[in-house]
Amino acid sequence: MKTKLISSLLGLAAFSLASISLAQQNYQIDSALSSVSFATTKKQYIIEPATIDQLSGSLDKAGHFAIQIDLANLDTANPTRDNSLRTIFFEAANYPTLSVKGQLDPGQLPAAGELKALTLNAELSLWNSAKTLTFEVLVANTGEKLLVSSRRPVIVKAADYGIPADNLTRLAATVNNIPLAPQAPINFNLVLSRAAPATAKK
Repeated sequence: MKTKLISSLLGLAAFSLASISLAQQNYQIDSALSSVSFATTKKQYIIEPATIDQLSGSLDKAGHFAIQIDLANLDTANPTRDNSLRTIFFEAANYPTLSVKGQLDPGQLPAAGELKALTLNAELSLWNSAKTLTFEVLVANTGEKLLVSSRRPVIVKAADYGIPADNLTRLAATVNNIPLAPQAPINFNLVLSRAAPATAKK
């Protein structure tokens, strides 16, 4: 009986230490495996998906996270549409990136081999404006990587970030003035790899 109790306590201690160790890691976004996706809507029912890959960013030991999204990597599978979105709607020459930043409690992260549903508040910055949004995500921990994906899309409205309505009007003009929705659902899939420990300087 005593042996079983000791074994249980040792097992619990080992699990706790492993959880603490995992929570105290730095992670970097794997740009080759991570992406953000959204969709434009024409006539309320024609959906045109878009993806932005080659993301960059990190999650540190304290739970601070930051993601940089470069509009140069926007891809709708239609080069003409890509260019229109970048130049007319987003004005990417002046506002080339979007960013997301926030902080979570590292203790919320799942242990290796576990999957957790989390609700996070994060600030989305676009067009020199920032707005805090609520993201519902699934986080899986493989031991070496964190896999983060949307549970539900986040709706982003252009007007909330100061993007002029005229930009949407001019974008609609490129598709025979077909009405375009002023908001879009955003989803994401992120892969974060455990960062290599810093090498001590000699």
